[in-house]
Amino acid sequence: MAKGKGKLVLGEDEYLEYYDGYWDKDKANGFGEYNYKNELIYKGDWFDDLQHGQGSEIWKDGTTYNGSFMNGLKQGHGKMVFPGKGVYEGEFKNGCIEGTGTFLFKNGTVYLGEWKGNMMEGKGTLTYTTKKEYVGEFKRGVRWGNGILKWPDGRRYDGGWKEDKQNGQGRFEFVTGAVKTGVWSRGTFIKWVESSKDDVGGISMNASPDTTERKIMTQISGSAKRKSTGQEFEVTSLANKVNKK
Repeated sequence: MAKGKGKLVLGEDEYLEYYDGYWDKDKANGFGEYNYKNELIYKGDWFDDLQHGQGSEIWKDGTTYNGSFMNGLKQGHGKMVFPGKGVYEGEFKNGCIEGTGTFLFKNGTVYLGEWKGNMMEGKGTLTYTTKKEYVGEFKRGVRWGNGILKWPDGRRYDGGWKEDKQNGQGRFEFVTGAVKTGVWSRGTFIKWVESSKDDVGGISMNASPDTTERKIMTQISGSAKRKSTGQEFEVTSLANKVNKK
């Protein structure tokens, strides 16, 4: 029965897989390092063959995670770096980005708010490098629900959003301070609710979809989902392998 510090090696050459750390009752318990064919390296705390406590993961593509684990899954506070995409720091739940956290996109855009299932979901604030700022609701990683978009020149839209575009009724404030209520559909202004002969001076009242952030969010969701649990590489259970030896 394995107890104390020891190393378990499985496979050969490029298929090499090993656990090097502390054991108790034939299970990984305490601090240890797990290497799966250099695809994934985990260093941290273990409890009964499961990642449990504080630890770090380094993936072959450069993705890293530093934070807490519970029963083999990321749980609690952590920081995850996605090469070429950005950095997330905040809460994790059941192996997924979930709760409240901040994501710094590679282009400098920052999101601070709620997450669910590795996507922006709930209420949050998105601050762009262009100094625009959106405060409101998100769904499936994009602006969706009710929200306010502020332009740096003083323009402001307060109303409905769907699939990252202005949709439904909203109030638009011009640079002059004048406020009008209008209707938008899929990001395009349709009409004013109240009749008016005011000249808007050709100023854009439409908000372009944030294609860069949306593309990155889609990539992150897929990447984080694949890396949300060690079960893909059987990191979370060494018991079966040990018992077979």
